[in-house]
Amino acid sequence: MCPSSNLATRAVATLAEHPLPVFRDAGVTVTINSDDPPMFGTTLNREYELSAELLELDEAGLAELSRTAVRASYAEDAVKSQIIAEIDAYADGAGS
Repeated sequence: MCPSSNLATRAVATLAEHPLPVFRDAGVTVTINSDDPPMFGTTLNREYELSAELLELDEAGLAELSRTAVRASYAEDAVKSQIIAEIDAYADGAGS
């Protein structure tokens, strides 16, 4: 999902109405994306910021959202494991 894109394309009227929390609560696997950054004036970091607000996520929640994206990717298992280890290492250090 790309909250900025969804707002710009009028898929949702306001960010407060975005269905991301509903999908997550229903158990739907969601990933955060930036669609077309120049067109929508956003970045992947900004989309994660918006998603963190919508889902009321802390650092641990954002790390899990990132892990979900890696698991859903088409990367080879070895690459997925490496990236997840990097996320884990960063998340473990973020609380320090």
